[in-house]
Amino acid sequence: MSKSKIHIKAAIIGNNDTGKSTLIGQLMLKTGGIDKKTWDQITKEANLISECICCDTIYRYAWILDTLHTERYRNMSINISIRKLQTENFYYTIIDTPGNKQFINKSIRGISQADIVVLIVSSAQGEFESSMSSWGHTKDHAFISFSLGIRQIVVCVSKMDHQTCDWSENRYNTIKNILSEYLQSIGFTSENIQFVPVSGIYGDNLLNPSLRLPWYNGPTFIETLNKITPPIKHYENKPLRLPILQTYNINRIGVVSIGCIQTGILKPGMMVTLAPLGIKKRIKSIEMHNENLEVAFPGDFIGLNIDYCKIKSGMILCDPECDPIQECTSFIAEITVLNCLNRFCVGYSPLVFCHTARSSCRFSDLLMRINKKTGIVSEFKPSFLTNGDRAIVELVPVRPMCVETFIENQNLGRIVIKDFNKIVAVGIIREVKVKEILIGEDRKCEIKGEES
Repeated sequence: MSKSKIHIKAAIIGNNDTGKSTLIGQLMLKTGGIDKKTWDQITKEANLISECICCDTIYRYAWILDTLHTERYRNMSINISIRKLQTENFYYTIIDTPGNKQFINKSIRGISQADIVVLIVSSAQGEFESSMSSWGHTKDHAFISFSLGIRQIVVCVSKMDHQTCDWSENRYNTIKNILSEYLQSIGFTSENIQFVPVSGIYGDNLLNPSLRLPWYNGPTFIETLNKITPPIKHYENKPLRLPILQTYNINRIGVVSIGCIQTGILKPGMMVTLAPLGIKKRIKSIEMHNENLEVAFPGDFIGLNIDYCKIKSGMILCDPECDPIQECTSFIAEITVLNCLNRFCVGYSPLVFCHTARSSCRFSDLLMRINKKTGIVSEFKPSFLTNGDRAIVELVPVRPMCVETFIENQNLGRIVIKDFNKIVAVGIIREVKVKEILIGEDRKCEIKGEES
């Protein structure tokens, strides 16, 4: 990997069946991100399966990312896929997230690790409209991205080759206008929204301008990625925080966990604490896209070979000698209620996402309701919350969970609340009550957060 280039992490988001994996697979093929031997094997398998189940071999592009047999037979991404991509100015880690609603938990975790998002929407008649409806996922994915702190979005209007679109400028402009209005309504600024018409199957406008899009004079997809404003992060001097995204057992290697360093640095040979387990392990090796690293910095998306232990998504690696993160007993958050079916009351227990962790959390207290326009407290101890309310609440995780305040660490201090497969609230963490080491039978707790 070229350390002279700035590293950017881009999450690929959007509704299922918009051609996300096909588009990124085609891009990997065109930029040399896959070797000829692997591509020949994928093509051979695609031909065999197409004969057995009568599917089109165009899905072979998606198979560059979709490696599971289930994904290939169902033509659907299930797992998060990680790939590398280099432009003239930047080194990208591509995080391909599932688009199907039943895998939105994985999508949220993938988005939480990104610096920017690439939203793929279909230009086919009916498909775009469906993805923007209440049962589609385009709006959810975009809103989750903004709620998790992402401020730059590239929108690829795909399937321009589809017979119902047929490279139409009018169709492209219609989609662009609808999405621009929505994205700006949730907080994205117009200068941070880029639109590109593309065809994933034929590769039009990915690397080079397309003759089939004579009306489009903007940058290609790769040129758009090359002009992104890189994130400014200087968190090397803060305590180590590395949330685990996924873990694999690899033959002859052992346990390999992947994740992005949020703060601090990491080196091979270091002892780390796995929170909330509290156990210490040694880092055997660090890799980034199959290249060994002697030191990893904030923003690096890395793979770690660790002494054997049961590592799960949502755990955090930290330095045991430098302010290790502790399991929380509860936390106080400022939330905005968006789409609740019923009122939020004390005892309500939805699913809460923070960085790569998730846990059901019980609303133990509704502390105050806040006026959204003035920021002044309008009611103390409200009996319930409903759509549109902004409030301060206390949440108690049902399972062990490690979080920090938004002021301490923005990525570990943002939350997304989900219930009945819908995003019902978002917020930031104001205070954290942590569980300390047990001494005899005494359990000590302390409050970490903003000083009153």
